[in-house]
Amino acid sequence: MSASITDLIPPLQPFAQKLINLAGRAGVQPRVTSTLRTRAQQERLYRAFLRGETHYPVAPPGASAHEFGYAFDMVADTPENLHDLGSVWVQWGGEWSPNDEVHFQYPGFVAPEPAINFPSSGIVARAAEAYADIPWYISILTPTVTSVAHGTLAEASRGSPGARFMCGLGFKNFC
Repeated sequence: MSASITDLIPPLQPFAQKLINLAGRAGVQPRVTSTLRTRAQQERLYRAFLRGETHYPVAPPGASAHEFGYAFDMVADTPENLHDLGSVWVQWGGEWSPNDEVHFQYPGFVAPEPAINFPSSGIVARAAEAYADIPWYISILTPTVTSVAHGTLAEASRGSPGARFMCGLGFKNFC
């Protein structure tokens, strides 16, 4: 788990550094505890949160701004000073809440939609594999059907050169 400001998205870095510098000049002993997290790190933190082992809320894996470099966690010498820093952050346009007082976030972060992974045994994968196994001459000689007006592919292509060729090869559906 990173605690480096340089691991945040570039537009957030100067503002995070400015807040840390301000807190340091005020003598409130700022310390960044978390910036960028991996999915595995977020999963561990989230499981600990679900078990009641953490003081602060933790977003589910895939939904945390930390996983994308859009947030940092920072502590200070007292909760009051941390809340003052949170107020400054909000005045600067950032997102902060007293319910998660250590969490300072870039404004407008929305977690990306998870990618859809089709299982290799799914219907789309099986269809693609089956199409790849079709002999090359069928895709060239069989007409493409763009309508179901004629019923099945075999019915739509009866009489075509491709259908006659397929019938000659023994595919009776094309005869």
